[in-house]
Amino acid sequence: MGDTYDSVPDIPAVVILERASGDRSLLAHHFRHLGWSVTQVGDASALLDAVRSRPLVAVLQRDFGDVPTQELIGRLRAATAGCHVVVASQVEYVHVVPGRPGLHEIGADAVLDLPYTRSSVRRLVRRLIERGPARSEPAESVAAGE
Repeated sequence: MGDTYDSVPDIPAVVILERASGDRSLLAHHFRHLGWSVTQVGDASALLDAVRSRPLVAVLQRDFGDVPTQELIGRLRAATAGCHVVVASQVEYVHVVPGRPGLHEIGADAVLDLPYTRSSVRRLVRRLIERGPARSEPAESVAAGE
């Protein structure tokens, strides 16, 4: 039996794309602790395959490498409707990098700041569930200090 529970629709599902296996495992642990089904993937192609199972949330690392973040978000949006796209970033959401669009401007539903903490994942889940179905409006920050 794998990491996903496709036959149990009441369990929310998340797909995690994270470069570092330790960080990926930590984030998966936090979601599992909240009762979520978790699928962990190591590249953009595997993420796009995994979202076909219709997860509620896809978490991806910013600037993953094999596909630019903006392109990957666009491909996720085309592949599945109703999936919240969350981008994990070490750059705080409120910081603006000159010449570079903010994560909300490229289609992220929310931003999960690093390091991954149980409380930040809990806040993320609460906000996304309260928000309802995924949409492409500006994201909100899920910073550890909020």
